[in-house]
Amino acid sequence: MKYVALLRGIGPANPNMHGSKLTGVLQDLGFTNVQSVISSGNVIFESDSDNIAHLEATIQAAWPARLGFTSMTIIR
Repeated sequence: MKYVALLRGIGPANPNMHGSKLTGVLQDLGFTNVQSVISSGNVIFESDSDNIAHLEATIQAAWPARLGFTSMTIIR
């Protein structure tokens, strides 16, 4: 299934919030066809999972652990 992760509070001035870093985290988590959408903090990806709550929790927990910031993550 194809999803978009909408990230709140992303600012391009923070180097850990650049699209390449965001997509790298999702790729490391095992998601496929990961792409950032300009510098908006939105990331498109594919996953076999249809459990939205689990996807949100997994991705949201990865930001502070891997990039040192927190961000509310909404999956659509």
